[in-house]
Amino acid sequence: MVNITTFFVNPFTLMFASIAFGLYFGKIKFGRFNFGASGALFVGLFLSWLAWTYGESLPESHQACAVVRKVLDASIVPSSYFDLFLIIFVTAVGLDAAREIVQVVKKYGARFILLGVLTVTVGLASTYGLTLAFSSESSGAATPYSITGVLTGSLTSSPGLAAALETTGAETKHIGAKYALADEAERQVILNYISPGENLNAADIPALSEEQVLKYSERASADVGVGHAVGYPFGVLIVILAMNFFPQIFRIKIDEEWKRYETELYGEGVEIKEKPTGKFSVPGYFLVMTVGYFVGAVSVPLGPLGNFSLGSTGGVLITALVIGSIGKIGPLNFRMEEKPLVFLRELGLVFFLAIVGLRYGGEVVKALSQYGLTLVVVSVIVAFAAALFALLLGRYVFKINWILLSGAICGAMTATPGLGAAVDALKSEKPAAGYGATYPFGLLATVIACIVLHKLPM
Repeated sequence: MVNITTFFVNPFTLMFASIAFGLYFGKIKFGRFNFGASGALFVGLFLSWLAWTYGESLPESHQACAVVRKVLDASIVPSSYFDLFLIIFVTAVGLDAAREIVQVVKKYGARFILLGVLTVTVGLASTYGLTLAFSSESSGAATPYSITGVLTGSLTSSPGLAAALETTGAETKHIGAKYALADEAERQVILNYISPGENLNAADIPALSEEQVLKYSERASADVGVGHAVGYPFGVLIVILAMNFFPQIFRIKIDEEWKRYETELYGEGVEIKEKPTGKFSVPGYFLVMTVGYFVGAVSVPLGPLGNFSLGSTGGVLITALVIGSIGKIGPLNFRMEEKPLVFLRELGLVFFLAIVGLRYGGEVVKALSQYGLTLVVVSVIVAFAAALFALLLGRYVFKINWILLSGAICGAMTATPGLGAAVDALKSEKPAAGYGATYPFGLLATVIACIVLHKLPM
């Protein structure tokens, strides 16, 4: 006999329902606008909220309570599912967009670098400014560590979160070592952070124990995670809305942008000849995923900046773009026919958007109940400021067409869900070239920004 409670609060049930109802919701027209595949994200957020609300209301005596709480404690859907479908998506997008990546980098390379670095700089500046504006004794979560998490979340950067956690670990060890040399007021601030409410007196504690340093590190890392959990879904929502509404707000005519795109890359009046493609290669597709995952895992030491890695998403996408542009290596053909790639692209997209909604809906509910609206407000403003700045800089200063700029904005913010929205809105994989060319520099700038935030006075 099927247990109805455990059936409905089940990762697979919730994933499939988010996608099914999300795709129907995505077809609803709001004027001339509809959410498309992004509907799965919004339905996922709603179902996550329902699951959390129901799970928290279950009494301990309920026969399904333990199972439901276990699902909720794992954020409903394990993160490995998110990584899998995200990799499937970016592999398909990268291989399909690889045909023109060389021309794109040659023409826009320097502009993409500046766009990535300056967009994150604006995100950093707005994050810090808003933190100072909102800081008060009542804003319990507004610590340098939670704000660092908000920055990586607002820019939807999972590799940035890893970098933030790494720099947080190094920073807390440094604080533990210099505690004895600090004045009494600074020591008191550190003690209050380690053990809030215990009224420890700095005058009585001249040095921190190993246990206290570890406690400081654990709380700081938890603050980073909370900030990221709050910032991420709002960053995703803002960049998805930007991909859909910016063309209407700024009166960007998509048909004209397609003509600009073709003219800028190939010249006026030149007949575009599609490069020949081969059949879809299952071994080739999985080889790109394997090599890309390895590339993303490679960690490059940057001295005082810590280590830098592309992460699984960045590694796979850039590998797909590079190998796809080469075309054929030995018996394997990487310039594959479009139809299977479009199917895999759409499959991966709706799954990972649904999973984002399911994983973060409950996290936001918990964070709001515990920390209030401060981090939410900061997240929304930072994400919007970064996206708007990237649009204004890319379109009106660098004169980049919307087809590539939509991807480049997402790359500067390391926002793969945003890339999914751009691809879905334009019904083309072309934005991925702009994304892939901008992403590494946006990510590197995010790593540096995390370190800078830790050093600034709050």
